[in-house]
Amino acid sequence: MSARYDVIRGVIPANAGRAIKGNSGRNLQTQLKRRRRRGSPMQAYDALPQGLRQWLAPACLPWSPASALKIWDQAGGSANPMAAILRLDAIERSMLRQDALIWDTPGKQSSADPAA
Repeated sequence: MSARYDVIRGVIPANAGRAIKGNSGRNLQTQLKRRRRRGSPMQAYDALPQGLRQWLAPACLPWSPASALKIWDQAGGSANPMAAILRLDAIERSMLRQDALIWDTPGKQSSADPAA
């Protein structure tokens, strides 16, 4: 069977999440906290408001539907979708800044910080 089939079935390779020699494993390294979710993520995603789904589609980080909806609701997304989107953008930028150290190499300017 192909590796693509394993990904679709949800089989995780034995070396997932470990650093691999060279740079090929850099995208598996992060300092952000990992979380396991229960239930069907696709059903949860499909139940989200359309504006939130449109924001999540091109998002830089892999948001869970539950955490995105929580922020959306707290920011008043049903009454003011633009305010909720601005809040989600700010949180995502903050998380990218926190994780930027793993991606930056010494001597190079951070691409995650637009103010730099």
